Amino acid sequence: MIETYAREGYRVRPGSLGENITLEDLPYEALAIGQRWRLGPRAVVQLSRPCTPCSELLVYGEDFVARTRGRRGYYARVLDEAPVSPGDTACLLGP
Repeated sequence: MIETYAREGYRVRPGSLGENITLEDLPYEALAIGQRWRLGPRAVVQLSRPCTPCSELLVYGEDFVARTRGRRGYYARVLDEAPVSPGDTACLLGP
């Protein structure tokens, strides 16, 4: 999403929208509550609930908040804690 907003002319950087992890080229429709994902070689997270853009994004203007509607992410609980680095892979482990 960060790249999409940047292409639209907004000055956003990774982490500036409150996200901790950003996965590229993964359709939102492919995600579901309960899925477990391995991030990097050892970290495992489980998608726990969807999150939607909030009023804190108003720092980018009302137009930005309107454009983010329908673009959301997920909260995830950490099942196995381990370092994750840019460029690491994400692998679906299952529900």
